[in-house]
Amino acid sequence: LAATCSELDLAGSVAFYAQTRGAARSDLPAPDMLVDRLTCPMLSIFGGADEFIDSDEIEAWQGTLTNESVAHEVVVYRKLPHSFFDRRAGEFETQSDDAARRVVDFVSSVAA
Repeated sequence: LAATCSELDLAGSVAFYAQTRGAARSDLPAPDMLVDRLTCPMLSIFGGADEFIDSDEIEAWQGTLTNESVAHEVVVYRKLPHSFFDRRAGEFETQSDDAARRVVDFVSSVAA
């Protein structure tokens, strides 16, 4: 998200299980503090059972994107944990395949 908010002029941005508020792992501000600088559509993908990101945070993120008039889609795969798409993709093949399709569709739509 920080790259999206920079001068890179991106066509779109995809975030998997992003912690959207609070202290980041780096010195960068939390995404909810940068959302007013988003200049491109956003696809956010979360696991509904993520031990690091609760449903209230996801709902707040979606509300923030809506309030700031950012074109977006927020996808939540219920009962899936953090890192379901990367480190644990083999365990969650159906959902990971769906997430990959959504990313490809999103990138195709913003690149057109």
